[in-house]
Amino acid sequence: MNVKCFYLGPLFTNGYLLWDDLDNAIFVDPGEESAEVLKFLDEERLRLLWVFLTHGHPDHIGGVEALRKRALYGVAIHEADIPMFMEPTLGLSPLFGSKRPSPPEKLLQDGDRIAVGHLSFVVIHTPGHTPGSVCFLVEGEGKQLLISGDTLFAQSVGRTDLPGGDGAKLLSSLRRLAELPDDLLVLPGHGPKTTIGDERKGNPFWPR
Repeated sequence: MNVKCFYLGPLFTNGYLLWDDLDNAIFVDPGEESAEVLKFLDEERLRLLWVFLTHGHPDHIGGVEALRKRALYGVAIHEADIPMFMEPTLGLSPLFGSKRPSPPEKLLQDGDRIAVGHLSFVVIHTPGHTPGSVCFLVEGEGKQLLISGDTLFAQSVGRTDLPGGDGAKLLSSLRRLAELPDDLLVLPGHGPKTTIGDERKGNPFWPR
């Protein structure tokens, strides 16, 4: 499993490109159109299959249309964030100048398992930051990691005071993540990487 992080947009959203040893790739959270991402795909001759979204906020979807053109199967987002994805005012997109995207090709649900070549992406529905926030548990080629979007950050969590946010639901979502192993690598939507164990020890928002 190969992973490369791109820092995209005015909020430096972590956009993740993952690919297997056969060059099958997926991109998670394209926060902004990026010539660097397209150049990397071309230089490495990667076959982009999907664009996955952890949620519908504008700083995570700004580059969707540019990458959709390259993705064989299109864009996927949890069904609960479709209103935010399709109606910019719900996702605060006017503040970012984002345009309304086309409908996604796939609606994600909790427990979905999607194969991308030798990699497997398991959808964990983690509402709280938004109604349709998800994390992706990625497994394959002897590795495992969690892409947490804006549900979980290093020593912090996603805010819940934006439209669709819910603090009680976020706490419930964190309880689900607390069931994961301590050594699991976590790649968040903003900021540095962490592990479940580090968050269990030091995150002040972690369920006790």
